[in-house]
Amino acid sequence: MAFFRTIALCMVTLIILAACSFAPKPGKPQSIPKSSKSEELNKGGLFYSAGITYYEEGEYEPAEKNLNSALALGLADPGDKIKAHKYLAFIYCVSGRQVLCENEFKKVFELDPGFTLSPAEAGHPMWQPVYDKVKSQMAPVKKTP
Repeated sequence: MAFFRTIALCMVTLIILAACSFAPKPGKPQSIPKSSKSEELNKGGLFYSAGITYYEEGEYEPAEKNLNSALALGLADPGDKIKAHKYLAFIYCVSGRQVLCENEFKKVFELDPGFTLSPAEAGHPMWQPVYDKVKSQMAPVKKTP
């Protein structure tokens, strides 16, 4: 009886390992047939999705590459553009690239002058000071009568 349990356990393990080896990796979008104009307008969508996935997994180098590719190819949704620039700002801030971080936050504010960080994002010691600096620079100058 123990022999059959061992065999069954080995077979289950092999099946699980075989299934894992065929799992697609994020960040390597495959070419897809062009089927609609909406896909044409959102060529960067696959790179955007991969970039967000990599960011959420803490893989900042491939996240940066995919998000930059997404922006270069074009994103149809303005919200996706804002989010891509925001995540690039975060990546640049935590990797010590202050000027690039500032530039990305400037792009965010150019797209959405009322942009605010979410409660989970606000207060981060690496990007909050840069965000505040750029926000104050981008604020419209009020004229006194």
